[in-house]
Amino acid sequence: MKIKAEVREESGISHSSGFSRDQLADFIFFSNFGVGLCTAGAALLYFLSSNVEISLPCLVFIFCATTFIYNLDRFNTSNEDWLNAPERSLWVKQNSVFILQINIVLFSVILWIMTASLSWPVFLISLMSLALCLFYKFKLKKYPAMKNITVAAVWSNTVCVIPALWSNGDLSSLNIAVLLFCFGAALLNTIFFDLKDLKGDQYEKIQSIPVLLGYTRSKQVLILMAFSLIIACLVNKHMLIFTIVPAGYLLLDRCRESRVKYLIADLLLAAPLIFWI
Repeated sequence: MKIKAEVREESGISHSSGFSRDQLADFIFFSNFGVGLCTAGAALLYFLSSNVEISLPCLVFIFCATTFIYNLDRFNTSNEDWLNAPERSLWVKQNSVFILQINIVLFSVILWIMTASLSWPVFLISLMSLALCLFYKFKLKKYPAMKNITVAAVWSNTVCVIPALWSNGDLSSLNIAVLLFCFGAALLNTIFFDLKDLKGDQYEKIQSIPVLLGYTRSKQVLILMAFSLIIACLVNKHMLIFTIVPAGYLLLDRCRESRVKYLIADLLLAAPLIFWI
């Protein structure tokens, strides 16, 4: 297609026979291992901050399920993907067999955990999250702001609700303050990335918050949300460490456009875990 050819030419990706740091970064982030690690890390942070007994099977399940779903989504690259992330789209196309092999392994681990230790409440909430992801992919993101809201809702549900259910079988131990923060931080993350993806979203008529409000107003919303999250964390002394996340997005927003900027932004949601440990 014309768009694919154009973005391939503009991306200027070079391929060397050696194994470089850039190629390692490509593997971690384009194979979605980075997203999986970030989500599992945020779930571990929920366990630690909520004084809930850590479940290793839960963390493995969240890592595998997140990576699997993202990889599944990448197989169906659209014009939006080629415009927003040409390097990733080209890498996925060139490594489609490898990604398929990874997904087979991930799905096998998911099935093993489901049969070994997954409870019905966790299974149902996971199934609902998967259904929401699929509905988002084909329908929801065409509605105003639903791209941002859906991703934030699924991510915060994954890192807070699933660990709470896994540990106690019910939501009696659910930390509402952390859940609300995770939703707000994930929403902030989606706006940050959708500012970069504005061109592709406009082309595909996806009504993300930056498409609805425009670049300048969306920047203002991002800054306002970040400061609101910082104030909320400062008010709650048990959540002071979480200020790293919104403060990090404020700092990254001031940085020049670069690959490193968005690699850091991808992992920022789990950044407090480093300081907590």
